Amino acid sequence: MSFTIVKIDEIFLPHIKAKTDIKQEDLMDSKDLANLITNLLELPRNMEVSEIIINRKKSK
Repeated sequence: MSFTIVKIDEIFLPHIKAKTDIKQEDLMDSKDLANLITNLLELPRNMEVSEIIINRKKSK
């Protein structure tokens, strides 16, 4: 098992630098995403997470 350590906020910054129309408040909170990943890593060893899909819903 290998991990790459990055600041979780760096994952969300490229859209800002690219000047996209995504608003910061529409993004998933980085702490929530970090908790999700931590919880997945704490699963029993006989379980496997093969894919994580995070779909963005359009806000109203």
